[in-house]
Amino acid sequence: MLIVVSIIISMTAVLAIWFGNFYASKKAYLEAVKSAGMSDLARNLAEAKGVNYRVTFDPGANTVTLSGMNPATMQYEVTADVKQIVLISEVAIKSLNTPRSLSGAAASGAPDYITFYPDGSSESGFVVLSGAKGEVYTLVFAATTGTVKLLNYEK
Repeated sequence: MLIVVSIIISMTAVLAIWFGNFYASKKAYLEAVKSAGMSDLARNLAEAKGVNYRVTFDPGANTVTLSGMNPATMQYEVTADVKQIVLISEVAIKSLNTPRSLSGAAASGAPDYITFYPDGSSESGFVVLSGAKGEVYTLVFAATTGTVKLLNYEK
């Protein structure tokens, strides 16, 4: 009986450690999926409403925000119907690569954005998100189709 109890305790300890690591990596993945979903929404709204939309990634605040162009003022305004994504503390925006960052206009750690156009296209670029357990997820934006692809580079 003692042997059976010790085996059960050992298996429980191993599974608890494994599940903790699994759960931590899935939290980071879900944050990356939410960010990709916000980008898909921006593309669809741009096509449906006929105005430009932007998804802004702010590494300092660790947020992802959707804004649409107001045709009357030609200014981008935060979309009231869509809640800003505040990434959990275990996930960080590691790097941004957009047309502005390539030209040196965006400082490291400064907010940057990807613009989606009514014809279904977008700016090209990528955003790298990293998790606490070493997971790395990259959102890759295709300019001609406006689609976003989520790449997983877990250890």
